[in-house]
Amino acid sequence: MLNTPSITNLGNFSNNIERAWGFTIYEEAGNWYGFVPDFADGSLIKLSFGSSLTSTPAMQNLGNFSGMLKFPGGMSIVREGGNVFGFACNAGPGASEILKLDFGSSVNNVPAASVIPVPGGNFLMDISFIKECDQWIGLATSFDNRKIFYLDFNTGLTNTPLVGEISLPSLQFNPCAISVQREGGKYYAFTQHIDGWVFKIDFGTSILDHAGIETNLGTLGISNSNFALDIINEGSDWYGFSIDLSGAVTPGEGRLIRLTFPDTCSANVKTFTGQTPPLVNYSLPATYGISLTTTTASGTIATTSESVIVSALPAPDIDFTSQNICVAHDVLFTPQNTSANISGYAWTFGDGGSSALPNPTYQYAAAGTFNSKLVVTASNGCQNFTQKTITLYNQPVADFTVPGASPLCTNQNLLFTNTTPDVGITPTWTWSIDGTTASSSRDLTYAFTSTANQQVKLKASIPGCETEKIVSINTLVAGPQAGFTLSGRCEDAPVTFTNTTTGAVSGYAWDFGDGQTSAGTNPTNTFSNPGTFDVMLTASNAAGCNNSVSQSLTIYSAPQVNFAALAPPFSCSGTTTQFNDLTPPPTDSNLSSWLWNFGDAGSPSNTSTQRNSQHTYATASDYSVSLT
Repeated sequence: MLNTPSITNLGNFSNNIERAWGFTIYEEAGNWYGFVPDFADGSLIKLSFGSSLTSTPAMQNLGNFSGMLKFPGGMSIVREGGNVFGFACNAGPGASEILKLDFGSSVNNVPAASVIPVPGGNFLMDISFIKECDQWIGLATSFDNRKIFYLDFNTGLTNTPLVGEISLPSLQFNPCAISVQREGGKYYAFTQHIDGWVFKIDFGTSILDHAGIETNLGTLGISNSNFALDIINEGSDWYGFSIDLSGAVTPGEGRLIRLTFPDTCSANVKTFTGQTPPLVNYSLPATYGISLTTTTASGTIATTSESVIVSALPAPDIDFTSQNICVAHDVLFTPQNTSANISGYAWTFGDGGSSALPNPTYQYAAAGTFNSKLVVTASNGCQNFTQKTITLYNQPVADFTVPGASPLCTNQNLLFTNTTPDVGITPTWTWSIDGTTASSSRDLTYAFTSTANQQVKLKASIPGCETEKIVSINTLVAGPQAGFTLSGRCEDAPVTFTNTTTGAVSGYAWDFGDGQTSAGTNPTNTFSNPGTFDVMLTASNAAGCNNSVSQSLTIYSAPQVNFAALAPPFSCSGTTTQFNDLTPPPTDSNLSSWLWNFGDAGSPSNTSTQRNSQHTYATASDYSVSLT
């Protein structure tokens, strides 16, 4: 709001806007609309900006509603529940009516027009609305007789309002514009008078009694000829915008004036939207007003206010840390302070427990999330506090299952499955075999290398507590150490598997992953299709062990060899013949070597490893040329 605005002249839309005394902006379903009552011809202009106010708007003349809109001034758009209403002042001499437009569910509908009489009004210029609790109230300025009227919609905007005059001392100037606002549980109205004066009307905590205290803010050093006024709230800052008609800077030209209301709040958080605000601190001593405004789903508004006195004495800085998160175990709380002037501590742990110790330890009886709070008192009597949420978890109970295979054999991967119940947080897992750490994964896959008795231990720990389970493995049987190597990786070519298994073996079972199997010791297999295959070797012994090992094997497609020799005279005897490789590149690999055999057995250059090669035949004949 403090930036210098850029100005874009949108024109008068083919003379549809000749003398606009009011303008209001309204947003609906992400689209923006402007409404301009035209005093000159008594019509209402709607501007549709789409999703951005920077767009060039489409203009629609809504007309004068069968003559009910007469010399219109200011206008307000109000949404109540699912319906939208417009209120426009009839501002002609002697006019004492306000036109109500019922748009239904959207401003894009054709509105139903009706007239609200304002007895005693004379040249109604502007109207502004605000809601207190579940009741709408509008304030309208009466220019010629220097009055302000209220419209109380006790039972909703669809019904006829109660109309009357605001109880104020006799106004000394002619009011043009009006803006009604709520701040800190209080209601205010600001009026702009044609002679440049701005008045503030303080209605206190309720505007429904129509009684306010009027304060003349003066001309604010702008000019003695002002028109229009709007008050805008941005966070905790308030701004006013007015039009100077005096031509004080450039004769014949008006000015847009921005008013900035001083912000005297020194809080680090001045406003907050939500149920629970963050911690607030003030940098300057003063009495500060705090207000809470709630709005129900139906739009009912309620506000309550309190005051807080902030002393000039400095409050002690305070923070704290906590260690451990386990139910029924010590949680350590440690305060952090740099001012070194704390004389008292008051801890509350969020479950009814408390302590006055500087560094307490505390045990929570049940799992859950708790709001831990520390209030400290300094030697100067000032207090400060900080609070944090801490989540406590039940102690994990370590548990796991032993593999069900029988017998349990050495040199075979065995799966120990973690069955520790979930406590809401993932513990740190520590698996160990005979005291030597083996894994930190949730489950353990382990191959024993000795038939000696073994102890398998799982430890489950969270900050502050841990448990462990130990199982003795006393029935290990010696099993073979299965293993193999392989050579060859081409489609339609034999792949040789070399068995490297050690230990006593009674039989082998191969599964090549392509549907083929073998019981041989060192088998071969031809893969008819390219791809990746899991090859498994299972080695069995007389003790009943069936130990397996697997490898992933990628078979590549065989090159589709093709070549050509250049036509005569390049294939004549005594002339060098050019041979060109035309093999298409495979989709799953790259060509890496070539071997030509030109079928010229007596020639010292009968072979070549170049991709594209040449050969000279000494005599004319038929030759069998091959490319591998």
